[in-house]
Amino acid sequence: AGTIDHPVTRTYDCNSLQDVFSSSKVVASLCVALLASRGHLRYDQKVAEVWPEFAQHGKGDITVAEVMRHEAGCVKLAETLLSKDLTAERIRAGAVSEQLASQVPKWPKDTRREYHAETRGFYINEIFRRCHPEGLTVGQFLQQDVLPAVGIPGAFYFGVPESQDDRWVPMVPPP
Repeated sequence: AGTIDHPVTRTYDCNSLQDVFSSSKVVASLCVALLASRGHLRYDQKVAEVWPEFAQHGKGDITVAEVMRHEAGCVKLAETLLSKDLTAERIRAGAVSEQLASQVPKWPKDTRREYHAETRGFYINEIFRRCHPEGLTVGQFLQQDVLPAVGIPGAFYFGVPESQDDRWVPMVPPP
């Protein structure tokens, strides 16, 4: 345990939510694997098969596996995504898909791998929602299918909903 803030006003406990940064890639990968195991997507599938606009700028042969392995070449966004467009509803409405699809890869296919720290989650989410039978985002799938099945509903979020703000732990530097 510990404390959430300085001076101490709230206790950090098992119900606290905190940023996990790139550790979330493991959770997203689990969701993709579940969707694949249910036959809704394939790792060898070209992204453009489910998202035709993605094929722009020579990306037509990039597979789901290559996105998962940080080999798509789209490591940075040309423009900043607007926070108002990052809700599940706006993502499902395609608010960021055009910007993602229009990215120019940094290198040609099959030539290199570079950590897609800033972009992989957005690309995976777009692929995921297009393959999911109900069009769910990774976060919605996690909340509806995964966490309840393992007995920990509400224990992890991709974007903390306002209703959970009181559980969110801000990053505070040591005193």
